[in-house]
Amino acid sequence: MVVANVDTPPLDEETLQKVYLGKVVEVDGHPIIPVNLAKGNALRDAFMQQYLARDDEKFVAYWTVRRYIGQGTPPREFRTVEEQLAFVRATPGAIGYVDDNGGVRQGVRTLFRKP
Repeated sequence: MVVANVDTPPLDEETLQKVYLGKVVEVDGHPIIPVNLAKGNALRDAFMQQYLARDDEKFVAYWTVRRYIGQGTPPREFRTVEEQLAFVRATPGAIGYVDDNGGVRQGVRTLFRKP
C-alpha cells in the first residue's frame, strides 16, 4: 500500500513511477519526496515489483548511474516501516509504502492499494 503525507497531491501510478525514478520532483507545484525501505527488505522488493515493475538490482543500478552523472539522488532509505511512516507523517510531499494489514494509518493518506 502506498501512503503519503496528508498534504501530498493525488498521483497516478505512472507519476508514482516517475517520482521514484527521479523524473518528477513536484506535482501541482508541491515538492514530492519519495522514501524507501532499506535494501533486502521483503516489503521493498514487493513494492518494486508491484508499483515500479522492476527488480531491486535494476533500481539500484539505475540510481548508481544517475548519481554518477549528477542527475539526482535515490530516495532516502529507512531501516523500518515505523521510521519511514514517521518521516512521511512529518514531511509534506513525502511518499512511502507499508504492508496492507488493514490497519488505519493515522496521519497519512492512502494513494494506492494492491492485493
